[in-house]
Amino acid sequence: VIPLPGLPESLINAFHEFILARAIRNIRGDHNKHCTMMINASIFIQLTKKIYDEMCDYYLLVKNAVKNNYLMDDAYAMKSPIILQLNNTFNKVFANNIEEKWSDVKPELNRVLETMRIYAEYSGSPNGGLDYDSYTKDNIGLTAVVVGGFKLSRGLTLEGLTVSYLYRK
Repeated sequence: VIPLPGLPESLINAFHEFILARAIRNIRGDHNKHCTMMINASIFIQLTKKIYDEMCDYYLLVKNAVKNNYLMDDAYAMKSPIILQLNNTFNKVFANNIEEKWSDVKPELNRVLETMRIYAEYSGSPNGGLDYDSYTKDNIGLTAVVVGGFKLSRGLTLEGLTVSYLYRK
């Protein structure tokens, strides 16, 4: 298996779209419904694990950038490359198609990232165990990023699937 040299730009863009879509859904009152991103990486466990690890690292970078900037005015917040990328993605993908504005979405980003969980669903993974039921009984929706391969292709139900990303060469 050839190691993946960092996350592809297309995966980073898809992750940003997922974060923004969840924030918009929360604003619309869907915070108690599940919202999932699927990353169907590879049938090879080592590559899937590497993508999972890199997604966890990138998630922490985004989470910290948002935490440090979501309450700041845009002149300051846009100095963060991640906030700038999220804003650019919002403008490119969502702004012309929805009523919500960036000023509505930006404050919600922190809640999305604080409640997000990342799972690795492959055989033998210690980071699996996707469990929607434990969130349903508490009347909160799970915000999940699920990284996997063969297991995702063979019948694992992903509730509230919002973004699907297929990594293929």
